[in-house]
Amino acid sequence: MLFDKSLMKKSKSVKSACGKKKSVKAAVDGGWEVPDHLAHEAYDLAEEYFGTEDINQQIVDALSDTELAENLAFIFRMNDFREWDDYLEENYPEDEDDEDDDDIEESVRAKRKRAVKASKSIKASVESGYTEDLSDFGMREIELLRDILDAWLNNGLPDDFEYSGVKPAFNTRSGYVFLTNDEYQVAMEVDGVLESFYTTPYEGYEGFYEELLDEADNSWNYEDLEYLRDIA
Repeated sequence: MLFDKSLMKKSKSVKSACGKKKSVKAAVDGGWEVPDHLAHEAYDLAEEYFGTEDINQQIVDALSDTELAENLAFIFRMNDFREWDDYLEENYPEDEDDEDDDDIEESVRAKRKRAVKASKSIKASVESGYTEDLSDFGMREIELLRDILDAWLNNGLPDDFEYSGVKPAFNTRSGYVFLTNDEYQVAMEVDGVLESFYTTPYEGYEGFYEELLDEADNSWNYEDLEYLRDIA
């Protein structure tokens, strides 16, 4: 029920640090544990017993401020909930420096979009035309690899990119060069910075995080939406 609109509406009445919040550890210690893989079944049962409005409110009350903020931010983005933008603009107006930051962010986002279009065959590269042998790299690919290594040296690896078995890879069919690791993660160079390139687990949608957010909607499988939420 990640996109339940009633959860969004009811969240307005939540009191910060309310006394009703209970420790997850205390619940587990008392024998009240819900395994992750049964979460949706548990919710359906609770919804039938308590009612949608009541169980949603209790879930919201049980969240910490940080957890609530993270989930609402994700929900707002997925539902294009512009009312939140209007609320922020009215109650917390931005100064000129913030507007300049927005322009910079939009420019970076546009560059990422171009990188996504140039990288759509990453998944195919793992299945065919994939090589880690540097003797298969031409001078062009060596130059691309140099840019990747410079980005690594200057800005490091993406935060969620595992530092285990990191190695360069090359798709001989598409010409794309990237880093991969023992977890089969992918990092690509974008404007001098390495960015993680993701593939969703269910439908196999590909792209950088913000690009996947732009494409995602309620028609996506829940597993793919949950995958995006976990990245955030």
